[in-house]
Amino acid sequence: MGSVQTHCTNYVDKKTDNLDEALHMINIWTRAGRMNTSALLGNIADIFPKPFNLGVPHDIVAKQISAHDPVDGYLPQKLNRATWKSKHHCGPKAAKATTRTSMTTR
Repeated sequence: MGSVQTHCTNYVDKKTDNLDEALHMINIWTRAGRMNTSALLGNIADIFPKPFNLGVPHDIVAKQISAHDPVDGYLPQKLNRATWKSKHHCGPKAAKATTRTSMTTR
């Protein structure tokens, strides 16, 4: 993904899977006095610590996963969406095993 795109459901104004791009987008909105919503796509365990380490304050953070659907509703830790989609070709059992490992790893 990488590039900022308008989200078709209108739940968010823009979405991206790149932290630097998300922060840039938020800075532009803030300077313009706009209140917009953005979505940073990925696994919360991979993403959440990074803004704090950069000193970026968080007002609201929401994670939206479907842990009840380990094949299609959850992005395992340390995998991007393209890699995860390619793992689906191995079959649902392999995908489910990868997800369950990620869910239980701390």
